Amino acid sequence: MNFWIENENLKALLSTDGAQMKRLVNKTTNKNILFTYNEEKQSVAPILFPTVGKSKNAAIMVSGQEYGMAQHGFARNYEFELVQQDISSACFCLRSDEKTLAVYPYEFELYVTYTLSGRHIRVDFEVENIGENNMYFQLGYHPAFRIDGDMADSFVEFEQVENAPRYVMKDYLSDEPEECLCDTKILKLNEELFSRDALVFKGLASEWVKLKNANDNREIKVSFKGFPVFMIWSNAPGFVCLEPCVGCADSESFAGEMKEKQFAQEVLPGECAEFSVRIRVE
Repeated sequence: MNFWIENENLKALLSTDGAQMKRLVNKTTNKNILFTYNEEKQSVAPILFPTVGKSKNAAIMVSGQEYGMAQHGFARNYEFELVQQDISSACFCLRSDEKTLAVYPYEFELYVTYTLSGRHIRVDFEVENIGENNMYFQLGYHPAFRIDGDMADSFVEFEQVENAPRYVMKDYLSDEPEECLCDTKILKLNEELFSRDALVFKGLASEWVKLKNANDNREIKVSFKGFPVFMIWSNAPGFVCLEPCVGCADSESFAGEMKEKQFAQEVLPGECAEFSVRIRVE
């Protein structure tokens, strides 16, 4: 089921399919800032849960038992329940069931709430452990933002001056990083930049980035305080993904359990973990 929420500045098309935002329209310009592949394709701004990226051997290990796990987990492929909706906000929930327990042996509730306020949309994530054992998960948000014209005219501006290497995706994430951001706040975009998959940064000083174009004054600001990993990715002209993540793909040398994955979050029974992403449209 698809439906719109809106305020005086923005309107967003939301779907119970993956609890996904399919469009985010600036009402001043009547332009959708998200990249729409086609009307049927799901992955415009998928939610990555309970893993981010590729798991080693397409599986996770929990208490010595192996469970098959697809890239980026399974939440993006599930129908969520709509638990609240008004004119400018909506909340979705995915609950564990027999199907999820077969590949991820934790009982959980994942809540995703979208709220429009001024020129912002806030996306709140709440992961609750409703089981009897300690639970481990990764979480990511993967919105694709439209780029008009030549990608080389666009750039990402970081809040802080960064000296941050990138980790390279091969079959899995490289164990050793390579030089990328060197005493700069600006990353100029081009298609060659993504020839080896996503740019994966860990522990940035910045808590927000802006996507800008040299030919106009429009910008998209993505705030991601509390997310230890930030990825930038594209594989075709016309879009770039800005991805705050709690976790990343397994490294080439990884051979551990789910709880040992990079940045895996632990939630005790009856407790929850919360994260929030804010997108501002100018």
